[in-house]
Amino acid sequence: MEEIKKTQIINESLPDRVRTSRQMAAIMLIGLTGFFLLSVFYRPSEVRSDGEYFTICAFKNIIGLPCPGCGLAHSVCALGKGRFIESFRFNLLGPAVYLLAFAIWLRSICVIAGWSRPVVWMDRAAARMKLIWTFTAMFAVFGMGRIVYLLLAR
Repeated sequence: MEEIKKTQIINESLPDRVRTSRQMAAIMLIGLTGFFLLSVFYRPSEVRSDGEYFTICAFKNIIGLPCPGCGLAHSVCALGKGRFIESFRFNLLGPAVYLLAFAIWLRSICVIAGWSRPVVWMDRAAARMKLIWTFTAMFAVFGMGRIVYLLLAR
């Protein structure tokens, strides 16, 4: 008897969860579509002949060394325009950020369309790869490696 009540409670709350999930997916879809359009049409500041460019990064402006995120906007914008090599020059993680954003964009489409099989597959793949922790570790290792490289190159 108790098992039946639990099942009824879960089934009654399911439509709200599905509706909330679709709303969140719609927000992500709109936001990431804007992100992709911005990457195609936005032109970040020009790069000078010495390789420097305007930045609002406090870390770089104070210390003089790039943080792990420095060049990420330039990298994403270069990738949006199809300039793959230039994208890697600005920030090695730019293409990974773009690819991750594209995967989330595709997942959002699947959620809105009600295609549960691809959503479950993507969620399992992300969990199996421990995607958030992996990306965070890549970001930290890349940032520290870039700083050490620049210090040794001076």
